[in-house]
Amino acid sequence: MLRTVAVIGFVIALAVGCGEGNVFELEEGDCFNQEESDEVSDVDIVSCDDPHEYEVYAVLSIAEPLGRPFPGSTRVGDVGFQLCLDRFEEFVARPYPESLLDISILAPTRESWEDLDDREVVCSLFDLENFFMEGSMQGSGR
Repeated sequence: MLRTVAVIGFVIALAVGCGEGNVFELEEGDCFNQEESDEVSDVDIVSCDDPHEYEVYAVLSIAEPLGRPFPGSTRVGDVGFQLCLDRFEEFVARPYPESLLDISILAPTRESWEDLDDREVVCSLFDLENFFMEGSMQGSGR
C-alpha cells in the first residue's frame, strides 16, 4: 500500500492567539478538520463522535536543545514522522503497514523553532479510504 505523509508546519503570526482550535493547544484525543495548507495556525476542533478528518493521537517533542539552529524542514519532518510512527500501533492497536489509517503531522516551522523554541510535533490519524472518520480510532484495530 502506497502511503503519503502529510507534514504541515505551524505558521507563526502576531495574530495567533490561544483560542480554541489553535494548533499549539491540540491534545491527544482531539478531533479536527482543516483546510489544505502547507502552514496551519488554527483548525476546526469537532467532537470525535461527529464526522472528522483527523484525530490527534500523540503530542511529542523533538529532542533538540533550545537555541540549536533549525535543522531544516525535511529533517524536522523525518524526525517528527518517526516519533509519530513509534506511537501509532499503541494507539490504533494495529501495525502501521497493515492499517487503513495514515499519519499526518504538524511540525515546527523555522520561525516557530527559532522565535518560540517550538519543538512540538502533533501526530494525527486520517482514513485512507474515507474522507471522514466517526468515533475515536483509539484501539479500533483499523
